[in-house]
Amino acid sequence: MKLDDIINKFIANALTRVLILQTLSSGELLGGYHILKKITKTLNIKIKLSTFYTILRDMEVRGYINSICRDGENRVYNITQKGKSALDLSKKYLKKWFQNI
Repeated sequence: MKLDDIINKFIANALTRVLILQTLSSGELLGGYHILKKITKTLNIKIKLSTFYTILRDMEVRGYINSICRDGENRVYNITQKGKSALDLSKKYLKKWFQNI
């Protein structure tokens, strides 16, 4: 794997996490598929389904999001207070970072 590919993958992973938080910050409970569709539209890239759900699981384990099982099979996600704080911090960091480019 080339260095450019590694960097692109790292940036896409980080932005995916921020965009998951941003998408859920509206307060709407969304399923993983709907979150993925919004993010891929925003980033204009393809994210492997397995990678995306791994990220969701990791974010839930770390306390940034919660999931609720609806109808016994459909899982929906919402943002936690820790996730809201991380989103605010990420926005400030990204704004400052982009100003320095």
